[in-house]
Formats: sequence, structure tokens, C-alpha cells
Amino acid sequence: MTDRAFASWVEPIAEQLRESRVQIADVARAAPPDAWKKPSPNEGWTCKDLLAHLATGDWVLQMVLKAVTSDTPVNIGEVGDLDFISEGNARRLKERAGCSPEELIEEVEAERMATQELLSRLTEADESRSQEDAPIKLGDYLRGFPGHDRQHLEELRKGARGERAMTARTFVAWVEPLATRMGESRARTLEYARSLSAEAWSRPTGNEGWTCKDVFAHIGKGNDQMFQAILREVVAGRHVDRSIFAVDSDGENERRVEERRGRSVAEIIAELEESGDEVQELLSQFTETHEGYQQDDPPFILSGFMRLVLNEDHDGEHLAQIRAALEEHAS
Repeated sequence: MTDRAFASWVEPIAEQLRESRVQIADVARAAPPDAWKKPSPNEGWTCKDLLAHLATGDWVLQMVLKAVTSDTPVNIGEVGDLDFISEGNARRLKERAGCSPEELIEEVEAERMATQELLSRLTEADESRSQEDAPIKLGDYLRGFPGHDRQHLEELRKGARGERAMTARTFVAWVEPLATRMGESRARTLEYARSLSAEAWSRPTGNEGWTCKDVFAHIGKGNDQMFQAILREVVAGRHVDRSIFAVDSDGENERRVEERRGRSVAEIIAELEESGDEVQELLSQFTETHEGYQQDDPPFILSGFMRLVLNEDHDGEHLAQIRAALEEHAS
């Protein structure tokens, strides 16, 4: 992977676009062969049509970036014209009618690299760049663009992947950021797990003695489950007992992973789904009043604990370890 440097205002935008493209490829690789003929949430488009659109979804963005980085005016009459964009999308879709899903995935990844390269050419001064006929500054335009991939990624998930639908839940305001981040992180973990070959699951990782399968088992129900235990007690209106905090986490994690070494990949994935679903269900039962929950023995403040969990991203850290291990093996 090419290391690129970005202007400070560009870096978070580049990371969002990079990550969404990685997720699109993961979802597509995990989809069963019969998924591509199924209708997508976009009326008149199959799931394969949606993937084909995503394969070239940055074409307008790239028009803007190429103009800016070559110091020429952006053609607002084109990039701001919905008919022009719709016609361009339709033409690109027609051109890819004969492409296989594998070819489209390759194009998704190639477009990611091209967009990242263009973004790396932007300077700090470009953030406030504008022109007489432009409705907004460049920085504001780029900050809104990652939503395009996110929207279509969710549609691709729903239409193409043969997994059970997640139960729709609502969360109070102080819980929603954590619930959203944990839900998205678990979805990424499941997508990546489903995209792997059988051989990849047995590859060693940076966790000494643990294979990729062991790490996935740990992410699911193979960890000490302290977080879930605390949520259950608070939701049930019970005192959070000192024993929950006294667990030997390392020893308990090793024991739970060992218990799961004889299980199948399908069983590990099922546990990933079940444990993620349980957390979302527990979080949905929190009320505004729970934000002020605290106790003296043992000392515990729920809102502070939740902030720590929000900042940790347990799933994301371990998923990064698995990705790194498999990328190192591939190189």
C-alpha cells in the first residue's frame, strides 16, 4: 500500500473515503453468487448494478479534484447539473453490464487508489478555494462527499448479503454515539470475516499463539465480557458487583478462546452476530436517567465507563491486527 501524506483538513476525508471503499470490497466479496441478480434498494437496479455504480462512483469527485490540482476552473455547469450526473451514471452502468462482480471489485479498489492520489495533491490553501459560480467552498464540498459511499454501502449490504436483518433499535441521545460506533465496527468485522478464505482463518496473527480464527473468536464471545456484564446489571437495576471487575481478564480471555478452537467458522461468525446484537439490545434499554448512574462500592460512574469504551474500539483494534497479519502474509 502506498503511503501518502495529506493536508490536515483533507486527512479525515481521505480516511473516510478509503475506509468506505475497503468496506464495499469486503461486502462484495462476502456476497453469495446468487445475490447479484437480486433487486437493490435503488429502484430498477440489481445489486450488481449498484456495485457497478460504486465502481465508478467517484467520477464527479475526480473531475473536481483534477481541475483543482491542475489549477483550472471547475466546470460547475457539469458537476452541479443533476441531469449531467444522471446521464453519466447511466452511461457508466451500461458500459459495465458485461463485467463480473470480481472485475467490478477490482475497479472499486482501483478508483480508491486514484481518488487517494488526487486528494494527496491538495494543499492547506485549497480548503477555502472557491470560484464565482461555485455555491460552496471546496472544503465543504469534499466533507459532504463520503456520504455517497456510506449510503450505497448500506444499500449493498441490505440487498446483496445473505445475512439476517438487524433489528431496528432506537437509542437515547447520550448512548447513540457508542451504539452507532459499536454497531458499525461489528458490521465491518462480520463483512471481513465472511470475505476470507478457509485458509486465511488458520493464519497466525500478532497475538502470540492466536490464529485469525482465535482473534475472531475473542471478538465475539471469547473475551471476558465485562462490558456486557455491566450493561446487564445496570439495565436490570442491580448493583454492579465488585466481582465483575476482579476477573483475570487475560486468563479468562485465553480460556474462552481455547474453548472455541474446536468450533467451525460458521459458529464463530454466529457468535459475532449474537454478541453484537446483544450489546445493541442492552444499549437500547438505557434511558436518559442512566447517564447519571454511579455507585461508591466499588466506585463506578457509568457515563465515564461508556466514554472509555467509545474511545477503545475493541473490534476495530483486533480487526486491524487480522488485516495486518494477512497483508503481511500476502506480501
